[in-house]
Amino acid sequence: MDRELVSVIIPAYNVDKFLGECVRSLLCQTYTNYEIIIIDDGSTDNTYVIGESLTFESTKVKVFRQENQGVSVARNVGMQKAKGEFYVFVDADDIVAPRYIETLVFCAQKSDMGIIGFTSERKELATEVNLNNVYVNASDVIENILCGSNYDGYLWNKIFQKRIIENNNLKFLKNIVVLEDLLFVLQYLKNCSTIAVSNEKLYYYRNREGSAVNNNRLDKYLSKYKVMEEIKKQNFTCTEQSKKKTSFLYFETMFSYLNQILIRENKTNELAEILPNVDIVELLKLKNIKLFLKFLYLKIKGKLYKI
Repeated sequence: MDRELVSVIIPAYNVDKFLGECVRSLLCQTYTNYEIIIIDDGSTDNTYVIGESLTFESTKVKVFRQENQGVSVARNVGMQKAKGEFYVFVDADDIVAPRYIETLVFCAQKSDMGIIGFTSERKELATEVNLNNVYVNASDVIENILCGSNYDGYLWNKIFQKRIIENNNLKFLKNIVVLEDLLFVLQYLKNCSTIAVSNEKLYYYRNREGSAVNNNRLDKYLSKYKVMEEIKKQNFTCTEQSKKKTSFLYFETMFSYLNQILIRENKTNELAEILPNVDIVELLKLKNIKLFLKFLYLKIKGKLYKI
């Protein structure tokens, strides 16, 4: 059972209050053949110092430091450093149960990807995500993710095969602060056939102030727009329902981003570049009056700023 080496990749930025507890929960695993790779992304607190101290607690822990380049680059570097046949991605402020790796590996040995349940203290996520012990087609998981059903686009409750990642040259999109995990998961699933799902909730997601999902910076809106643009471009969808959902999310994130530019920057450059390319026919097909009104508002607002 413990033959395959698992690489646990942890991007870390200013998490000195959480990193120790996170890593120590990983050091209590029932599965024994794994390494923990911490990529300090130019932290300004004691994150790197704590990471180094953890290497003295276990030879499984390795810590590397880079200039601040964002979580996507940190994860890409982590994959370059990894020696395992399987990759697991853990957020530095979260904790895991002792059977976390064991259960994921058990799933991965029987499929192209393993998925487990999780618990969360974030209000916008379900307190508990319940999954059935099943084998499902990757295409069905993609549809479910895009339609907001049983499955999700998070990294940390999944296990990935190095072979699939390297054969398809999969990487995290740079300069993206949110939803970078969703795009990576969809790209990975596109190259899978069968997915194994366990209903055990072995990952605990914590809501930390200051994390990317909790800030309201403009780059967060831009990241969402870029990711949805990429998802639309790569055409992951199969059914009419998921195509419609993807189109809706694409327009919604686009208009939210442009609206934030007007509110914060009073600039019309982005509007002049993006709005003329909006597919009006596709927008009207959604039959969503609120979305169309947002579009009209931005068109009118943009013209007013030019006067």
